[in-house]
Amino acid sequence: MNPNKPNQKMRLTNEEKEWMKRLQAVLSDRPSNRLGFFTVGDASLYVYDKTKEADISRHIDEAPKGMDFSKAVDAVGGGVVRILVFPSEVHSVAG
Repeated sequence: MNPNKPNQKMRLTNEEKEWMKRLQAVLSDRPSNRLGFFTVGDASLYVYDKTKEADISRHIDEAPKGMDFSKAVDAVGGGVVRILVFPSEVHSVAG
């Protein structure tokens, strides 16, 4: 899926289009590059310290049986600093 050319089979209302435009503007205007995000497939988007990314990856790689990303974030002190709750599920998928 190309995020710049979404497959719009669903017609959006003008209100939905405006809401998404405002939401994207807020997301694009983040104050720093320190904020990372992940989801586990529910309505929550977890915000963590992205400066710990190398430590998180190393911790996952060195764990005997691997480790979930969220547990590795906590293990290296990247902790969840905020939980953003969306109005519906944010599916966790790989592409």
